[in-house]
Amino acid sequence: MYKAILIDDERPALLELHYILAKDKRIDIIGIFQDPIEGIAAIEKEQPDVVFLDIHMPELDGLKLAERLSIVSPCVEIVFTTAYDQYALKAYDTAAIDYVLKPYDEKRLQTTIDRLIEHLNQHKEKNQNNCSLTKIPVWNNGVIKLISIMEINYFYTNDSKTFLVTTGQEYEISQSLKNMEDLLKSHPFMRTHKSFLVNLTMVQEIIPWFNATYMLMVKDEKEQIPVSRKQVKALKAYFNL
Repeated sequence: MYKAILIDDERPALLELHYILAKDKRIDIIGIFQDPIEGIAAIEKEQPDVVFLDIHMPELDGLKLAERLSIVSPCVEIVFTTAYDQYALKAYDTAAIDYVLKPYDEKRLQTTIDRLIEHLNQHKEKNQNNCSLTKIPVWNNGVIKLISIMEINYFYTNDSKTFLVTTGQEYEISQSLKNMEDLLKSHPFMRTHKSFLVNLTMVQEIIPWFNATYMLMVKDEKEQIPVSRKQVKALKAYFNL
């Protein structure tokens, strides 16, 4: 079974979608949310296989939420649901699996489910490899130490060397920053600058800087980390700025 989370601010539509999806034994609905902020927290914690996401919501529209998920949960597939068909083109631009109009047509929704399951089956092994990583090995005083990914503040490069930074510790690693970026695509890390790869969950301050850029302050660190102009949009999407 594949895990699903449903997000829609309209309760009747949310319950209708739950009723239809619950009939399919290939889908395990692990959460339904009217509040998109609560939904985001559940997605980041549970890492479902798919999110059925309403587009038109007052607090945080589904398209912006999808941009954030592409950073923090890139292994999660998205199916958009909405009563407004004018969003179709934008929805497909986010690489969503499908776009379903409300009120729901059960046959049309079943077609979406079949398409989703086929896609998930094809990508299951690849996603498991990318999403199951939890620790990074580093050499420390002649032994290999395993660093939990969520304890990492950021990576940076200096003089062609790559370093991993945690609170109060810094380790040189053999992988390049690009390799670490690829390895951590399923985790909330962003290449904010050519020399920095940052754990966004560790960011505590965002400081406006010159030329519409920003500097970041991460947990227990004094160094300010730059955000390049091309990454500003993704940063704003993640923090809903």
